[in-house]
Amino acid sequence: MNQKEIEISISDIFRALKRRKKLFWAVFFLVIIISVGSLFVLKPKYEAYSVLEYSSEKNTQTVLSNLGIQDILDVSSGSEDLDTEMEKIKLDNILLKVVKDLNMVENANNNRNIYLKLTGKILTERDMVEYLRKNIKIELYKSNDLAKMPNLIKLSFQSTDPTFAASVIDLTYNYYLDFSKKNFISSKEKYIKNLNMLLKESKDNMEKMSLKLIDFKTTNLIDENSFYNKYFDYYYTLDLKLLDVKNQENSLKEKLKILEDNYINLNEKLKKEIALKTPEISNLKKQLISDKINYETLKLSSPNNPSLYELESKIKVEEKTLNDMIKNLIADNKKFLININFDKYIEYMSLKEKLENIDINTNVLIEMKNKVGNIISQKGNLLHDYIEIKNKLDYWTQKYEKLNSFLEQEKIKALIFEPKLKIVNPIFIPQRPIFPSKKNVVLLGTIFGIFFGILTSLMKDFKDPTIKDLSLFIRIAKTPDYIINKNNELRIIQKISSEIFSNKYKNVGFSCVGNYNIEILNSIYNELFNFKIDIEINTLKNSSDINLINKENKKISLFKLPNTEDGYFELYSQKMDILFLIVKEQSSEFEEFLRVYNNQKNIKIIYIM
Repeated sequence: MNQKEIEISISDIFRALKRRKKLFWAVFFLVIIISVGSLFVLKPKYEAYSVLEYSSEKNTQTVLSNLGIQDILDVSSGSEDLDTEMEKIKLDNILLKVVKDLNMVENANNNRNIYLKLTGKILTERDMVEYLRKNIKIELYKSNDLAKMPNLIKLSFQSTDPTFAASVIDLTYNYYLDFSKKNFISSKEKYIKNLNMLLKESKDNMEKMSLKLIDFKTTNLIDENSFYNKYFDYYYTLDLKLLDVKNQENSLKEKLKILEDNYINLNEKLKKEIALKTPEISNLKKQLISDKINYETLKLSSPNNPSLYELESKIKVEEKTLNDMIKNLIADNKKFLININFDKYIEYMSLKEKLENIDINTNVLIEMKNKVGNIISQKGNLLHDYIEIKNKLDYWTQKYEKLNSFLEQEKIKALIFEPKLKIVNPIFIPQRPIFPSKKNVVLLGTIFGIFFGILTSLMKDFKDPTIKDLSLFIRIAKTPDYIINKNNELRIIQKISSEIFSNKYKNVGFSCVGNYNIEILNSIYNELFNFKIDIEINTLKNSSDINLINKENKKISLFKLPNTEDGYFELYSQKMDILFLIVKEQSSEFEEFLRVYNNQKNIKIIYIM
């Protein structure tokens, strides 16, 4: 029989923990004791902190950007002001002053750890500055609901000495204020100096343009209120009139086109049909039709009547006259329009007359506009120069006024220093340590106690080579033939005895996996003895005891074989008619059992729980 590969289930783990519960609780309480003991060994750490509010004014940048002088004055964009201010707190010259004030170098060298003493390293100011830079924490402040506040930052430092921690934060912020104030004053002085230079430049250019404008007016005897204003107004009026005349012309042309499309610009066939409806041509057509009817009637009734020739000649003359009248009528548009609709003819002629008048007016207006334009162009260069000088004067005047107003504001601001990082939560000496936390230590101790308790118990159980329980035994090997527990031992002994008796086994061997006494052998012997049969019990130990095994023996012989690890076990077991192999829970080794079970024939398994 080959050993089966099995998967460890949750139930296996719980049974393993149940078997090793003493070890689990021992490890659990040991970890708890160590955790609680660490509270008395570890040095407590205190955190001193202050909450700072960041504020930045951007109005200055907006005004300067509108004036186009932001780059000239060297004003930063402010997109990274918060990060910049946070880094300023950890500048070397600020932290170095904190190190000197707190005498950190001397204190650190007097309290060096074992490693520093063994290596002989002497701590310097640079080491202490790096220590502060590494351990001073600057981060966005989180409120109670753990939401980060974008304008609030937390400045904190941890130490085993609460007073020292508070001193570090206090001195760091104070030296940051000194540094910021010096930079503020220096930058404002440079800023105001540059503003004064720009203001002087604006004033000089404003005065220069003002004098130039006065000279220009004096020389050319003009100003913006009298220089050819009437010509510009008249030129503008002519433009409006031309536009109005153009609109009237387009409207008349549209009306004329509609009238011509409806009455004049018709195809010849349609014109003929309309001409036939005029009174004169219509009467002639009726007369022609009447004559043709008479001609055909007379031709049928009196073919030789001399009047036929006369009537035929008349019809030909009437047809020619009718065609000539139609051709003459449709050839002349005016005549055609008079004959078909006299009112439309009057309207048509009126539109034609208005268009001719509009054309005359347009030519007059264009001629007048050209004359006024020539007059204006003769003085155009003077006007252009005047407007250019006036615009430059207005530009420098406005720039001077804005810069002057802005300079006065900056002078007032220079007297009032407001740091970008202001304290909103004052610094205080912490009273309670943040490490180690009793609550966290107990909680973590409990968690680690459970974890290591489970881990140790499972490792101990999985490394144990003995048979753990019946369920695992069945899954790996097979279901035992007999299972003995505290409640069924007598009944199982009776079953074993009955099997031996009923199968008439003569040489019956009993052995066990592991070193323990086979106590049930005597009970089986006594039970078989009650059957009134010849029975004996022998113990096989040495090689000479092999002679005790007699295949021809008439009585039942019960043999107590050595355990399976004994060197003579295989010698005796092969001689047995049946071998009862006893395995005991948490005593017999699995590997040894499987070795015997796979190599032995006629074997019965007795499992003792």
